[in-house]
Amino acid sequence: PQAFDKYPRELSGGMRRRVALARLVGYGGDVWLMGEAFKGLDVDSKHRVMDALRGYGEKKLILMVTHEEEDARYLDAHILQVSGPPLRVD
Repeated sequence: PQAFDKYPRELSGGMRRRVALARLVGYGGDVWLMGEAFKGLDVDSKHRVMDALRGYGEKKLILMVTHEEEDARYLDAHILQVSGPPLRVD
């Protein structure tokens, strides 16, 4: 569905998330900070977005916070698990 004529508040949560990720790619930068970046996306959309980000973020430092370990594994990420309090890296 096209959303070019919609205000941000009129978009679904998943569409807002995809717009935010597109802005991230458009902005560029050497470091990408992403918090729960794929929350609210169905599995197919999530994998398409992750595949695209892989290409665009190839030479970037990406710090992603997620509760979904399978998302990090899909991206072949180096995973640091934290727990606490007090905060510990496991």
